Amino acid sequence: MFRNIDGAIERKRKDLIKGGEGEDKLNRAFTRFLDEYFPEGKNLDFQVSVSGSSIIIKSPNKTVANELILKMTDLSRVFKEERINPSQIVIR
Repeated sequence: MFRNIDGAIERKRKDLIKGGEGEDKLNRAFTRFLDEYFPEGKNLDFQVSVSGSSIIIKSPNKTVANELILKMTDLSRVFKEERINPSQIVIR
């Protein structure tokens, strides 16, 4: 009577990155964002990682994280142009 919901969820869920080329694509997109919209942050050390379909960006300090949050629309636009569609972008 009831269909298996796990199969439906798995079909709907897409992994953000498959293999090593996806991670390179993500790093290129983030570097492009820094070049175009946040050049003063280019020399800072960011850690970009993927967890499921979410992108996690760790910044060196809270002030830089707040600046990235203010430029979130530009960051998501760059990701969409590179055909990276995360469910969330988390900035820490």
